[in-house]
Order: sequence, then structure tokens, then C-alpha cells
Amino acid sequence: MFLRLLDTNSLPAGWEVNAIFTFFVFDRIRDEYVTVQDAITVLRFHSMKTNWGIPKFIDLETFNDRSNGYLVDGTCTFGAEVFVVKNTFKGERLSAIDEPVTCTYTWKINSFSSMTRDNYPSDTFVGGDYEW
Repeated sequence: MFLRLLDTNSLPAGWEVNAIFTFFVFDRIRDEYVTVQDAITVLRFHSMKTNWGIPKFIDLETFNDRSNGYLVDGTCTFGAEVFVVKNTFKGERLSAIDEPVTCTYTWKINSFSSMTRDNYPSDTFVGGDYEW
């Protein structure tokens, strides 16, 4: 599962976007989101690196096991929560801000079991004045 910053052509030369993000899958049996995140790290999106992610979000056997509640009647729900970190100046230091820009996107996938391609892009969503 990967997060990609879109429409980078409209950004100024030398742009970079720093973000912290978490992926999640919805457990329909327990009515809760299960998150997958390594250590909280600020990741830098820039012209040479517009996407970050987790190559193996969840083990396929675990995902397909009905008792886990992720895949129910061929439907599952994935999502991403994104925190955009604003730089206070050009450099390597990041400062915490009082009210970080936050967005959450939920992507419900119907008939997941019948999907055959290697990847499926979600619809574009806006977070922190950027398209993802």
C-alpha cells in the first residue's frame, strides 16, 4: 500500500512536502480500524520521490481469514491518515506546530476477491493543500 503525492507540476521548483502517515484496514466484525505504521517518521516527498509506502501491508492469509473481519462478502475498507508537517525554514530541522494539517481518506473496495490486477489506484483526495 502506497501514498503518492499528485499534481506535482504545479509546485514550485525545489519543492518538498514532509508528512507522517498511517495506513489502516477496517475490521467489520469488531467495528474498529487496524493501523499499520512503523515508527513515527517524517517522510519527505520531493520531485525524485513522490510516493512512500509499505510493500506488504497485511499478510494475505490473515487478510482472507474471515474471523479477522477484513474481507466480508468480498468487500474491504482501506484508508490513510496523513499529517502534513510545515517547514518553518529551509533546512533539515522541522518544528512542531500547534494545529497540524490532518486529513483522513477511506477507500471502500467492493468485490475485492474478484480483483485480478497487481494494483488499483484510489480516487484522488486533498490533504494539507495537496492532492494525494
